[in-house]
Amino acid sequence: MSDPTQSQRTDLRAVAVAEAAAWRVHLFEVGVESSMAFEAWLEASPLHREAWEEVQAPWRHIGEQAAAPELIALRRDALTRARESARGRVGVRWPRVWAGVVAAGLLLVLGVQWTVRQPEVYRTAFGERRVVMLQDGSRVTLDSGTLLRVSLSTDRRALELVEGQARFDVAHDAMRPFVVSARDRRIVALGTAFTVDLLGSGVVVTLLTGRVSVVRESDAGPSGLLLGRNAKHAEPPVSLRPGDQLSAAAEAPVAVRRPDLSRVTAWEQGRLVFDDQPLAVVAEQVTRHARDQSVRADPDVADLRLSGVFEAGDVATFVDTVTRYLPVRADTGEDAEVVLRRAR
Repeated sequence: MSDPTQSQRTDLRAVAVAEAAAWRVHLFEVGVESSMAFEAWLEASPLHREAWEEVQAPWRHIGEQAAAPELIALRRDALTRARESARGRVGVRWPRVWAGVVAAGLLLVLGVQWTVRQPEVYRTAFGERRVVMLQDGSRVTLDSGTLLRVSLSTDRRALELVEGQARFDVAHDAMRPFVVSARDRRIVALGTAFTVDLLGSGVVVTLLTGRVSVVRESDAGPSGLLLGRNAKHAEPPVSLRPGDQLSAAAEAPVAVRRPDLSRVTAWEQGRLVFDDQPLAVVAEQVTRHARDQSVRADPDVADLRLSGVFEAGDVATFVDTVTRYLPVRADTGEDAEVVLRRAR
């Protein structure tokens, strides 16, 4: 036989939680932390304080993102559904309470949804390298000056390389393709290892093991490589074999070549290896690995070619070598920036 006292307390607690949820939404809507009426309600019963703490938990979980446009849209939708759920209910008190109950549940769902939607952000400073183990067992090695966003869920593994360079050692999961977006390209893999480098204005993808496909972002569908309605005019996906390197840049055809993989991954050991590359690209790479100095090539020397091996972060040796073997001089500008110009 149930305890009527316990049952009554449960009912009172449910009402208190509903009212707390209504207060939480109201205070946020009017843009205040508290009010005299709210404080009076809070002091009226210990149940009110317990209920307030319970409602505050998902709200704190949302945290600093509470004013983000996406969450505001979700919140408005939740309130609309809460009000619609309350319509048609009988009585004066319960429509408000029922709306509060629905709002409390929706606030909790919003907190969870928002947490799932927000990607993990990983960033390395100039001169720093970092290895990140993802929840799915994949490993990502971030080069210096790199920014990566990671979103993992039950049905997708979506990553975005925003800046820099990274190596991806992907844990096999046939039900969740591993998709890396980099500028206008999308790289799709299952279990494999590859690097992606945002070099100059382009994207360079090097396959170390396994297999990946690379497709232009505008041609990709939601599932990765599934082409959309304009498939007739789309650029076909490119499948890479181990050892292949794809280079894609604006206003240039996609190129696939077979580089020396030891040179491609030399940055993981703190070395920069260049093989007949434009000086502008080399300077960009050197800057990425420098802690307190940057190097830039003027347009009149940007296309000069350079080969060599340098220690990451050793700007002085790089500049000394370049000025010895190429017709350039080094001028130091503002903020210790080294500008490579054509020698007189």
